[in-house]
Amino acid sequence: MPDESIPEDVKKPGETYMALLYQLIYNHKKIYCCVAGGQRNGDEFYFTNVGSGTVTALLSLPIKYTLRIIQEVTEGPTPLFDKIKATLDVLPDGSAVVFLGDAQNYLDGEWVKILNIKGKVTIDELKKESRSDHVKIDPKLFMKENNLDGFIIEADV
Repeated sequence: MPDESIPEDVKKPGETYMALLYQLIYNHKKIYCCVAGGQRNGDEFYFTNVGSGTVTALLSLPIKYTLRIIQEVTEGPTPLFDKIKATLDVLPDGSAVVFLGDAQNYLDGEWVKILNIKGKVTIDELKKESRSDHVKIDPKLFMKENNLDGFIIEADV
């Protein structure tokens, strides 16, 4: 991914920016997502500088998304797992979702606990997948009770 996708005030000479992007396999669907710091005000979305870079990285993946959404996630009585699952339930295969919220506190520690990280996927592997065709999925991936497997997308940005 091109370096210009990183906001100028986040870049540091000689350092690599790392955006955590995820490929989720959920109910026989592949969904691509990230957590971005920021908040919603009415119909407007505001991202932190790092959150903006993370969203740019997600949208720069070599994938033809069927749907792209931003889902605000705020702290409240409903468990985070239930909020994320409710979002994933309604998304079609091949979607991209940005979970927007307090990435340094509320979403930070809890997010990774929810995902069942199975490994990593490279950009080259994503390029090989054709989003225009039906994706064949290994049935062994669906043995988990919660039917959610996550893969970290590995890329230098």
